[in-house]
Amino acid sequence: MRPFLACLALAVLSGPTAPAAEIEGLYRSETAVRSRDEAARAEDIRAALGRVLKRLVRPDDLDSATVRGLLAKPQDYVREFDYTLRGEGPLATPILRVDFDPARLDGELRRHGIPVWGAERPELLVWLAVRDKQGVWSSAAETLTGTDRLLGGFAAERGLPLSLPLWDLPDQQALSWTDIDTGNAERIRLAAQRYETDTVLTGRLTPVAGTTWEAEWGLYSASHAPERWHGKTAELADILAGGIETAYARLLTQGVPRDTTPAGVELHITGLESLDDANQIAAYLEKLSPVNRLDWLSVGTGEAAFKLVVRGGRQVLRQTLNLSHRLKPLDGETTGGTGPLIYRWTP
Repeated sequence: MRPFLACLALAVLSGPTAPAAEIEGLYRSETAVRSRDEAARAEDIRAALGRVLKRLVRPDDLDSATVRGLLAKPQDYVREFDYTLRGEGPLATPILRVDFDPARLDGELRRHGIPVWGAERPELLVWLAVRDKQGVWSSAAETLTGTDRLLGGFAAERGLPLSLPLWDLPDQQALSWTDIDTGNAERIRLAAQRYETDTVLTGRLTPVAGTTWEAEWGLYSASHAPERWHGKTAELADILAGGIETAYARLLTQGVPRDTTPAGVELHITGLESLDDANQIAAYLEKLSPVNRLDWLSVGTGEAAFKLVVRGGRQVLRQTLNLSHRLKPLDGETTGGTGPLIYRWTP
C-alpha cells in the first residue's frame, strides 16, 4: 500500500482494536513568519488557532459567538510555542509552531454546546483520474507531477487521514475509468476494501481552455448516500484543494452530529480469547473521544459487556467503532435500536 500522505502525524495503533487512522497533531499549527515581535506573534497565534478550529468543529459553528470568543483571546489556549526553521541555508523559512491545549479548548467548546470532531477519523482513499485532450483517461499520479504531494498537504491541513491507491493490475481489474465516471458506488467500495477503508473520494479532472481545470467529484461511504459535485478553477492546486475541502466538510458534518448529549449505551464484545483481550478493549474504549465514562458489566468466556456514557449516544459510538479494523458489528442494526450494541473482535 502507498503510505499515508499527511504532515500531521498519523498514529496507526497496533492494538487489537486499532481504528483506520488516528490523527496526532490536531492541536498544532505551523505558520511562516516575517517578524518575532509581540504584536506579530499575537496575530500569528490567532491565525494558528483559526486553522486548528477548522479541523475540530462543524463549518456552521465557525462563525459562532463561542468561536469568535476563542479567537479574541487565543493566548489563553496556548500550551507552548517556539520558533524554528523549515529548510536549510539562505532559503530557510522562519516558522512559528504553536501547540494548543486540547483539554482547555475542547472543554470550552463543549461547555457552549459545540461538538468536537475527535482524533478517530475515517481514512480517505482518493481515486483521481485525468483526461487528456484526446479524451484518454489515466491516473493523475502518473500524468500530473506533484498531485500526491498537493493532496497530502491539503488533507493534512484539515487533519484528514489520506491514502492513495497503487493503480496496479489488481486495482485496474477492480475499478475502471467508467466506474469512476458513472459513480458506480458498489464497484468503488469493493475496490477500496483492499485498502481497508470504506470512505472514498473519486475525482475526474479535465483540462479546458488555457490552464483552467474542471473536476467531477464523488464521495462514497458505507453509512451515507453517495454525494457528487462539480468544480472549475484556473489552477490545478485550487481544484485539488476544493475537492479535499468539500470532502472534509461533508465528512466532518457526518461524523459530528449536532446533538452530543451524553447517553448510556450498552456494548457487548464477543470473540475474546483471554481477560487480557478484554482489558485491552476496555482501555481502547476509554480513550475514544466521545466516551465520558466506562463501566464493566460482566466478563466471561469469550465475551465482555460494558456500559458507556457517550457524547451523542448510540449513533456516535457506532460511527466511531465502525472505524476499527478489528471490531465488526453483529447486530445488523442500521438505524435506531435500543438493545445492546454487539461487536465481534477479530484478531
